[in-house]
Amino acid sequence: FSTEKLSDDSVVKVHDTAYSLGLSIDFLLDAFDLPFPTHIKMDVIGTQAKIIKGAHKLLHDPRLRSAMLEIPTRDPGYGMEQQEDYNYIVNQVKQAGLTLMPGGEGPDYLFERIDT
Repeated sequence: FSTEKLSDDSVVKVHDTAYSLGLSIDFLLDAFDLPFPTHIKMDVIGTQAKIIKGAHKLLHDPRLRSAMLEIPTRDPGYGMEQQEDYNYIVNQVKQAGLTLMPGGEGPDYLFERIDT
């Protein structure tokens, strides 16, 4: 995902390069005959916002019932980029119809689709 910066603004020192293929979850679900996830867990460092961008269709699908997302803190002690990522992720997930459940103080936040 072309980043060497972690969520806490620390930088990974790269000594060697290994290439890997990164695919969005929306692409994977469209291109392969995978069972549709009803619950997801995201536990990554530094690429959370990019992953959410690649999960637009998944997040909006009513079959997705919940998402446990590790997202950057909104703590002012962290950099502005992490606060922007936090706001972006929470807004995208809420716009998809998932509700942030009480008690989530981070870094793991539980979102659930609540039927009315």
